[in-house]
Amino acid sequence: MEIVKNNMNTILSVIGGLAIVAVVVMIVMSDPGSKKASDSTFDKNDENRPVAVLSTKKIDWGEINLNDVKESEVELTNEGNSPLEIKGLSTSCGCTVVKVSQNGTETKEYGMHEPLKNKVSIESKSLVKLKIIYRPYVMPVEGAVTRQVFIETNDPVNPKLEISASAVVKK
Repeated sequence: MEIVKNNMNTILSVIGGLAIVAVVVMIVMSDPGSKKASDSTFDKNDENRPVAVLSTKKIDWGEINLNDVKESEVELTNEGNSPLEIKGLSTSCGCTVVKVSQNGTETKEYGMHEPLKNKVSIESKSLVKLKIIYRPYVMPVEGAVTRQVFIETNDPVNPKLEISASAVVKK
């Protein structure tokens, strides 16, 4: 009789543990904060879709020295009716990085070797500033240089945006 009672307690403990795990999984899956950027998909004809607009797609730093550091800001505006999500952010070279400035807060630097891992959300009719920083001494070259910033969004019309930055580097 004692063996049956111990087995029954073990079975009830296992069932109780599984029930707790199931409840925790349901709570985590239903948490809106746990959604990934890819969860927000829109049709190209959706009136409520986000609309990504860059203030410029080209930067020209002109003639610079190898040891100079050049910075420029480009605005990324959401002219749509749903939140615009930056799902990816990287650069074409380790010498170029980008930071996102939103509501007075600036992110760390993202670039070729450390791309954006967490999405950045831009509310409807709002903007962020992308600070693009070029450090030619990181990848020393001389002459005409063009570097790119790559931006992935949930805008179905503009899922991939690119900013080109150019300079003429002198040693």
